[in-house]
Amino acid sequence: MFLRLKYTSKYKKLHQKYTKLLLKKKEVQFTFTESAYNILSHHLVKEADIIHLHWVAHFLDYASFFKKINKPVVWTLHDKNPLNGGFHYDIYFLEEYRT
Repeated sequence: MFLRLKYTSKYKKLHQKYTKLLLKKKEVQFTFTESAYNILSHHLVKEADIIHLHWVAHFLDYASFFKKINKPVVWTLHDKNPLNGGFHYDIYFLEEYRT
């Protein structure tokens, strides 16, 4: 069973606010790289020799996972979410995101 951590109410409100702002645009697909799940405590992760990640949006807290994992990790990417700071695809075609 995965352990669910509690978001503070301040963090939760901020997360919801920015999610709504980002999702107003149909062209933008964005997922925060934080999660309240702690998969490191799951028995399958503890027993594994290697961790193979696939789609982890809304499921994996990137910063804490990679800081704490002490096993080899293979990550099959299905989009650019981990490379674009949360955006699933390049957003350069949108004029307002060009600098």
